[in-house]
Amino acid sequence: MLKLGKKTLFIINILAIILVSGLVFSLRPASALDSSYRQVKTAESPAVYFLSHSAKRKKVYVNASAYLGYGHKWSDIKIISPAELSLWSSAKLMRQAGTPQIYYIGGAKKALIESPADLIKYNLAGEPILEANANDLAQYSLASYSEVGLEASASGILDVEAGEVFNDDNNVFLTGTQGNWAGSFVMTALSETTELSGLTLQVKGLYNGDNIEDATISDGSGNDYPANVSFNKNTRLLTINFYQPLLISPSQAATIRVNLSFRSCNCSSQTVYLELAQAGDISVSAQVRGDFPIAGPTFKVNDGASLLGRPSLSEAAVDSGESVISNGKRQLAKFTLAEIFGLEDILVKRLVFENLGSANDDDLQDFRLLADGETIASQADMDSRGDIVFDISYLKIFKNSGKELAVTAGLKTGYEPGHTVNLDVKSLWSVGQSYQFSLVPEISNLDQTISLD
Repeated sequence: MLKLGKKTLFIINILAIILVSGLVFSLRPASALDSSYRQVKTAESPAVYFLSHSAKRKKVYVNASAYLGYGHKWSDIKIISPAELSLWSSAKLMRQAGTPQIYYIGGAKKALIESPADLIKYNLAGEPILEANANDLAQYSLASYSEVGLEASASGILDVEAGEVFNDDNNVFLTGTQGNWAGSFVMTALSETTELSGLTLQVKGLYNGDNIEDATISDGSGNDYPANVSFNKNTRLLTINFYQPLLISPSQAATIRVNLSFRSCNCSSQTVYLELAQAGDISVSAQVRGDFPIAGPTFKVNDGASLLGRPSLSEAAVDSGESVISNGKRQLAKFTLAEIFGLEDILVKRLVFENLGSANDDDLQDFRLLADGETIASQADMDSRGDIVFDISYLKIFKNSGKELAVTAGLKTGYEPGHTVNLDVKSLWSVGQSYQFSLVPEISNLDQTISLD
């Protein structure tokens, strides 16, 4: 066997000789890494990798002996781009086929995992274990945990499992609807208070990521979590980052409920489900334990265009003579809310506005939402995020008709005259009366700034 210090030099030299001597590699760049791409390298580096499609992991061969020991030929190697290679996570765990011993791999070294408890202790529970032959494993020198960079993480344990979804008996979502309860994940702190900072979910089943309008998260009771939720339509990854870490007390559980909104599209006969692929997709101050991948129920997605109404909100300009109403009250915005498909009446439940101007909670109070001149909802102040939230007890928009709405507010003592208001509708929650689905609205905001002078 080669000494460890010469292994890297050996593989560089042997691959250089092969390339110079004219042996043929598959030079076609990989545009889609199907199962035929197993032995790969990039044009920029001599390192050769094995791709495990079942585990979604890559493993670099330590030297030429490790590669040839499987009976591979150099012509089996396919060239892929560095960007494609970077999409594959490196394998951490290996064992010889048919044996129970598991090794943690770090560079050209291996450390024997001493007990199953160490998999939890070192945050490796759920990490795929690649199988290697005896020759391949022999190329790694035996080392301690510290020598391979294996360090214990937090002592707490977070147990993760799929939660109940109360609407999964219907098993159908319609396009053009929002707030569809698509999955729940229950996080239980087993030994100490745990801080959950965020997690990444995969949205699976849809042909096209464009079919997702957006996503929100809430607790088990349906109350929104303060978090940034973003969806990448290309990777189908749903990323959740809490504004402040979510604290889970010992023996207590937090439920992360995920709600999806679907665009109006001709995309019937598709399915959708959520998956938490691995422990590493959870940012938390504890060891993660669970039977990964953890998937929610599967739903059919059918076209709702022929069944559902459609709310449309269009903002109009506030004339300078309309901004000051009386006794210091100001009209901040006006708009038309209508149903445009003519398929069902709509019940409006909530409107949320955000101010893009400089006015803040020290300037304005007593916000009111008016429909045809009558107050239908009020809010004393902006909330902690600076939003103006109107919960509406009753507002019905008949199909093929609309209402004129307006937002007014009073000035606080000591307000800043130079501050400005530019209200945008941030979200609109409404329900179709016929089918009780939450409907995705069309919102057209106007960029108008109103001064408090």
